[in-house]
Amino acid sequence: MIDGLYLSDTPEGRAIEACAAAISDRTEPGQLAMVRKLARIALIAMARLVGPDQASMYFASLSRDALEMRGAGKGKQKQR
Repeated sequence: MIDGLYLSDTPEGRAIEACAAAISDRTEPGQLAMVRKLARIALIAMARLVGPDQASMYFASLSRDALEMRGAGKGKQKQR
């Protein structure tokens, strides 16, 4: 996973890796829908915990991480 989201060499990090692998192994139909629902649950929980402004900033940072995963992060020039 992206550096800084969690420490992969900790028990919590290993649990995150195991959960992510289990729900994204493409062996069961509906995994994408389940992950989307879990993401929405996390968003609602975060908004209730810290407010919608801070929650949106956090999820925007995750969006940036996803762009970096595909090689289109900050500093990368768009190909035309």
